[in-house]
Amino acid sequence: MTTLRVIVDQIVAPIPGGIGRYTEELTRELIRTAPRGCSVSGILSSSPEADYELIDMLLPGLDGLFKSALARRELELAWQHGFTRLPGSGMVHATGLFAPLFKHDRVNNVGDQIAVTIHDVIPWTNPEALSTRRLGWYRAMAKRAYKYADAVVVPTHAVASQLSAIHDFGDRVRVIGGAVSSKLTLPVDPDARAKRLDLPERFILSVGTLQPHKGIAQLIQAMARPQLAAYTLLIAGPEGSQGLDVVGIAAEAGLGEDRVRALGYLPDADLAVALDRASVFVFPSLAEGFGLPVIEA
Repeated sequence: MTTLRVIVDQIVAPIPGGIGRYTEELTRELIRTAPRGCSVSGILSSSPEADYELIDMLLPGLDGLFKSALARRELELAWQHGFTRLPGSGMVHATGLFAPLFKHDRVNNVGDQIAVTIHDVIPWTNPEALSTRRLGWYRAMAKRAYKYADAVVVPTHAVASQLSAIHDFGDRVRVIGGAVSSKLTLPVDPDARAKRLDLPERFILSVGTLQPHKGIAQLIQAMARPQLAAYTLLIAGPEGSQGLDVVGIAAEAGLGEDRVRALGYLPDADLAVALDRASVFVFPSLAEGFGLPVIEA
């Protein structure tokens, strides 16, 4: 039996974001399409029991879950500094740079392979988007990936080109784009959900974390233009680690609270309704690796 071990930690991260969604969808499909004689298991940092139960619910068919004794932050630091050993052997797939990268024999032991995913080059092009600690961690893990990863997945040829100027991974790079979740469909009760979300008749929708490089501040400021006076701006998505003060930015632009609202995280059914009823969808990101919300819209 061949087992592919997937790092599923981002699914239960405090702010899962796009990578959490990507991890859940990819792992589910890996389980569904695994060839005969192959299975998929998960790797997770030490977490509350409720998180383990959530993983089991979201990923039916997962062949076991390795639970580290270290919590996420401690495991991030351990892997960053080379304390990476996991029990057993075999292939490991990381849906980000959070990965147990170490020196291994690529020639004589081809069964021990590690693939990582680099979604964008924002740590190099827009370093102000990250805290000092996160910036250092990303750059350090990218260096470890350059030394030890057997394959590097990127979402677009543009990211591959940008990455080559930072670390030339050569033929280890694989361009694999994302896709819209099959769960993002209109529910049977769209009117009730629209009422609960208090969706106005005419509104502009944007989706993403409230981080500076997402361009949300500029979008809020643009709402002060007279041509947009009849529209309300709704922003769907978690706040992020460096979340913007939406109310404060709107007030500085001279906008009332009824003109700009942060909806927070929306489950798929609610997001589908919001996308369906929006007058306009805007994705003002200043730097992006793939831009899944555009495809979802």
